Amino acid sequence: MTQPQPPITHGRTPIHPNHRLGYERAEHLAALTTSIRTDWTEKGTITLIEPLNAYFTATDLAAALLLLAGNPKAETPKLLHHPGPHWAHLQTHTPTNDTDKRPSPPCPIPEHAQIGKLAVNCPACRKWQDFPPTITADVYQQLTPEVQHAIDRSPTTVVLD
Repeated sequence: MTQPQPPITHGRTPIHPNHRLGYERAEHLAALTTSIRTDWTEKGTITLIEPLNAYFTATDLAAALLLLAGNPKAETPKLLHHPGPHWAHLQTHTPTNDTDKRPSPPCPIPEHAQIGKLAVNCPACRKWQDFPPTITADVYQQLTPEVQHAIDRSPTTVVLD
């Protein structure tokens, strides 16, 4: 019998295994979390992380769990499975000044947008340089010069006219 999917994963596409937290890092994250929240257990925290592992990057999971642990009103880590302020970092970026309060649009690369990455700081583009084999010219033009340069240097990605 399969367990029901946590509500926070609904509508999300599984991410590449290389970007997942993995069991060993989940153990370390659970140990850190339970050092902050001594009323939570490591085993229970790992159990809650596991079904989210396929849908969120290691960084996103760690940030959400630590934000949740830092919330004294969060009585249980089970809240990790539900939308809330601990997942807010997936929705928008932090404004750089008072005039910049708009949420960032999704990453122009459809595969990255499907997993919730934003144009302003998509780690798949900026850090991992995880690009699809082909990118249309329209998508390429929407990318920042920094990301365009990375694609230009990529031996595995071709920009289609």
